[in-house]
Parts: sequence; structure tokens; C-alpha cells
Amino acid sequence: PAHADATRLLGAVLLELGNKPDLVDNFGMNALHTAADCAEIDVLPLLLADENGKACMNVQDADGCTPLMYAAWANRKENVIALMRAGADTSIAAADGKTALDMAKEMKNKESIDILTNGPPPEEEPQEGEGA
Repeated sequence: PAHADATRLLGAVLLELGNKPDLVDNFGMNALHTAADCAEIDVLPLLLADENGKACMNVQDADGCTPLMYAAWANRKENVIALMRAGADTSIAAADGKTALDMAKEMKNKESIDILTNGPPPEEEPQEGEGA
């Protein structure tokens, strides 16, 4: 948890200082591709909360893969949910013709398959007395 707090803080500081989540590397990957494949679940929502980050959630890398495909392939359930709630396009196909659902099926990632097939679960409402 202390590590998660530090990661969240670092991400927030980098965005505040002008770090651009839409910049791509030599492989066409942006920060969302990396965050979607990351086990640290606090990073992706932070990027999606940024206007530039959300605008590039469907960007395809050099292989045609989107951040949703990275999350589905790695079975990063929370990241699949975050991307789908943000409006990620599930119909985009990579260069090999596979969608995020196809990739999840190929890897036998049951949780990602369920989310991609049925949609993300409803967001939990704060209980009385929470989030003051």
C-alpha cells in the first residue's frame, strides 16, 4: 500500500508537471499501453482522468494493439474495467486481426473474457459515511 500511494503520487506529479500521456515510443506505445499491462492498478485511472490520456486510450501501437488489448492479454481485470468504463473501443483489431476479446480467449483469461463479453460491473456507490 505504501508503494501504491507513492506510485499514485508520482503519476499525479508527473502529469501536473506537464508529462504527456499521449507521447509514443519507438514501438508506438504510449503511457496507457504500459499502464494497462501493469499490475499497479492505480496508474491507469490516473491517466484516464487526464484529458490527453483519455483521448489516446484507443491508440494502436506498431502491432496495432490498444491499451485494452494489453490489459486483456495480461488479464489485468481492474485495468480492463477502467478502460471499458472510460469508453475504450472493444471492436478494434490489431495487425493480426485479433480484438481484445480474442486475445483474452487465446490466453484463457476468464475474468477478462467475462468483462469484455458482458461489460464492466456497475461502479460501487459509496456507503453512508464513506468518502467524506
